[in-house]
Amino acid sequence: SVTGVQTWCSSDLVEGNVCTAAVGLTPMRYSGAVRFLEAQGVRAVLSLLANAYDWQMNDVVENCLDLLQLLTAAPFARWPVASHELPNGRKGIGVILDAVTGSDSSPTPAAREEPVVFRALQVLCNLIIPASAGPRPGITTTQAQQHQMEVLPLVRAEDGIRVLLTALSSPLQSPLCDAIRASVCKILLAMSRDEGTRQIFSKLSLQKTLSDLIKDGPSVKEKEASSATLRDFEVLRCCVVQLVHCSHFATAHGVSDDLQLGTTSDHALFRLEKEAVVQATQIDYSRQELLQVVHHFLRQQGLTKAAQALAAEAMLPPASEWGGHSLDRIVRAFLRQQHMACAHPITTLPPLSLARPHVCPRARGPTAEATMANLTTRIHLRSVSTRANYANRRFDRSFVYSRFKPVRGIRDEDGDLSSCAFLPNPTAGGGMLLLGNAEGNLISYDPSTGEKKTTYELGDVEVAVNGIRVGGDPARQLLLCWFEDEVRALTLAQPATPLLVIPDCYAAEYGSLRPELVVATSSLSPTHEDQCCALYDLNHPQAVVQWFRDPSRQLGNPNNVAVLSPDDRLVLSDAVLWDVRVGTRPIHRFDLLHMHGCGSFHPSGNEVIIDREVWDIRSFRLLLTCPALHNAAVAVSPARTILYAVANARHPESFVDDAEPPGPGNWFKVVDSSTFEHLHTVVCDHEISDFAVDPAERLLAVLQRNDEAGESVCRLYQIGRGRRVLDAIHGDRDVDTSSAEEGDEEDEEDEEEEDDDDDDDDDDDD
Repeated sequence: SVTGVQTWCSSDLVEGNVCTAAVGLTPMRYSGAVRFLEAQGVRAVLSLLANAYDWQMNDVVENCLDLLQLLTAAPFARWPVASHELPNGRKGIGVILDAVTGSDSSPTPAAREEPVVFRALQVLCNLIIPASAGPRPGITTTQAQQHQMEVLPLVRAEDGIRVLLTALSSPLQSPLCDAIRASVCKILLAMSRDEGTRQIFSKLSLQKTLSDLIKDGPSVKEKEASSATLRDFEVLRCCVVQLVHCSHFATAHGVSDDLQLGTTSDHALFRLEKEAVVQATQIDYSRQELLQVVHHFLRQQGLTKAAQALAAEAMLPPASEWGGHSLDRIVRAFLRQQHMACAHPITTLPPLSLARPHVCPRARGPTAEATMANLTTRIHLRSVSTRANYANRRFDRSFVYSRFKPVRGIRDEDGDLSSCAFLPNPTAGGGMLLLGNAEGNLISYDPSTGEKKTTYELGDVEVAVNGIRVGGDPARQLLLCWFEDEVRALTLAQPATPLLVIPDCYAAEYGSLRPELVVATSSLSPTHEDQCCALYDLNHPQAVVQWFRDPSRQLGNPNNVAVLSPDDRLVLSDAVLWDVRVGTRPIHRFDLLHMHGCGSFHPSGNEVIIDREVWDIRSFRLLLTCPALHNAAVAVSPARTILYAVANARHPESFVDDAEPPGPGNWFKVVDSSTFEHLHTVVCDHEISDFAVDPAERLLAVLQRNDEAGESVCRLYQIGRGRRVLDAIHGDRDVDTSSAEEGDEEDEEDEEEEDDDDDDDDDDDD
């Protein structure tokens, strides 16, 4: 048995048994593969492989992968290997993917050594790349290819796209570097046979990453490179070109929107993109003009009667000055050459003219009305043209939401601040800022003066309030308070008497249309693996309305917070989507393209945002990527026109395996919710631990944590008010550097002066 403990299974013994099992599994001896499958060998090897990661037994890992590579040379063995489910719920394909970048829950160095990565990729090549034609015992070629198409959903369910892209962009320093990257590219090419996967690739802007792989030549210096290394690089280069072509092929066949060239300064990338666009273009031309060319050619050859007959039957006008032979092929090649000469080729063209040179049309910029950068001019145009008002709305948003003036900082002398929120309206103490502290209390402040108003004690709570959420029912003054392993629903009128206590949870959110609904996210504990999130009803607080769990998503994302859709019908948690009306079975699992990304619903309700990817929940297709949202939690403005991307510094250690480190968590970015245009970035002095938006959209509350000083400050920013001094110093309208250490008194003294200055600013350019 290979499921025993490590002390029973010594390295030498395991290695000997694995090598013995591999003797009969050469690529041509399929009878050995049949007997291996009948003897439950797949379960044994996969279980041993999964345990060997934890034991850090490199030789066992490599031997198991070698055996699986031999076994999967038989097409009929590929589906049993990929789909086999271990007792912990992991699929065989997931265990193999763990060898490429490591398991999300417990990554080990052994799972990332390049020989291990290369062997795992060879197994994946066998599982994913279509089998060659020809008879095979036990299963037909058609069935084998069908099984391989069924493997693709398993790969995506185990976040295989993220794993492969991470391996592609990871720095490698060995003779296996090009071989590893070539294997990844071959797998990605095979996966692109699936329309859904191909559509995702077309939206991920892979061209830059791919061109970087080949622009500097082989990874090993030419004098040191062997023939095998050079051959690996040539395979890599061919695969890169095909992947770029594949992306543009998807574009040409309507899988994604038309691509625009000219946005990169990388010559190698531009050349690859241009070649791919031209090759993917469907060339067409006027048959009438072709007949004119033939007519003229016949006349040149002295075939007058034939030319006259052609002109009479085809009702041709006078022929053009052309001639040639094998005309269709020559004309297409000629027109394609003209298309190649275009500065910015596009993939969709009308029939081309043979009488006039072809030039691709250039994209038109915005109209003169829409490019009015001066605010005063735009305001004047609103009284003249309603179209100008609509076209310039995004310019107005850019003007307002690129200016944030820090007006004051609030500290609590009684305890360290840990969370912040704004109360919704005057009937619920409107205009008040609510802060939670490390002693488990809530304190209200007047944000206009910074004056402390009321302290609310939460009964027997003596731990930090990690988060505050305000319900949408102003009459009840509903609050959700997050603690380390508990969430409480309460009212400000009776804060010590909670309406609902949810144990073993670290986060919760209210519903939008039905504020009595609460969706809670379970704590990251091995004892609660089956409790991903749960739905509660404050009208019936004694019972859980619905549990939502997905065995394919193992707990381990500390940044995940389950959320309800704007219509309270859908639940999103860790990139898995449920419909509360149809039970606890997930309706879709989105591809996790980045580890530990946050998920949220777009305010329109038709899209979900998972890290920087935006997905359509109607078609489950990837719409676009917004780099400004990467490694950030998303807060929506009350008017739903702005997305605030706040650096996710809650658990920075969770990003250690990401290919793109998040950097310091001391920034927030402003994104237009309709266009996903990045409008502005504000950089603070210290890491941001919480963030809140005033319901009137006049203020932002940014809670910053200074670990060196051991204190927190809640910095208030005024929306739409800039700091001319800082703008002049930095000379960059897209980035603010706001110091939390500046005197609040100085800000207040400058406020009246800046009121006058802002009137003058309105006449300046944005």
